[in-house]
Amino acid sequence: MAKSKSISLGAVLDTHKGPLKELVLNEPRARTFRKGEPFKIRSGGEIEWNNDIVLAFLQDMTGHDSIVLDDLSAADFLKARNGLLELLVAEIGSDPLEV
Repeated sequence: MAKSKSISLGAVLDTHKGPLKELVLNEPRARTFRKGEPFKIRSGGEIEWNNDIVLAFLQDMTGHDSIVLDDLSAADFLKARNGLLELLVAEIGSDPLEV
């Protein structure tokens, strides 16, 4: 069963379908990883992000195109990015360094 995570937006986005107040992140498919890895977890738990790939993942996971996602506020982007991390880490267990 596919997993999802809802992210409430602090700033409403205008889309061709109307105002967007929430992003729903759906579990990515294997094809999404063809774009690369959105982050790497280093020893000690430090996360190295690739924001271009994060945005590509968010496009696939939400169904919204880059025109919409490029207008996310910095705070909302960070919430969505963390939601992506939480969703992926939940799939592999509590300690991603043990994979």
